[in-house]
Amino acid sequence: MGLQNKIIRILLIDDDEDDQYLFLQALREVDEQAICEGVLDGEAGLKKLKSAYILPDYIFLDLNMPKIDGMEVLKQIKETSGLKHVPVVMYSTSSSYHHLLQAKRLGAIEYVTKPTSIPELVKIIRYFVDNIPES
Repeated sequence: MGLQNKIIRILLIDDDEDDQYLFLQALREVDEQAICEGVLDGEAGLKKLKSAYILPDYIFLDLNMPKIDGMEVLKQIKETSGLKHVPVVMYSTSSSYHHLLQAKRLGAIEYVTKPTSIPELVKIIRYFVDNIPES
């Protein structure tokens, strides 16, 4: 796999600043070189994506957010030709099977329930960093 020297780019769309901080800490344990941008709502996330010069390798997308919820953001990403190929991981406190099915139907590659510890989060992030799709 020729990705050893690739700088991983992640866009985290999550309205909880504490969760963003924990995500960033866990990502640093996995890959110190990774770039993670965080935005606090779906509207800001869509705006950032549509104006991005370099698209992220992954979008981690919270479900419950103000303005536009995660499912609507996912739907809009997958309906936008320049964005629909970007892998989206739904990342939520909800462990609802209904939400999982809806996210998969709309095009999410995975649905992850937010873990309660940094080591669990490190394992999740490591999985995605180690299995990044080649573009």
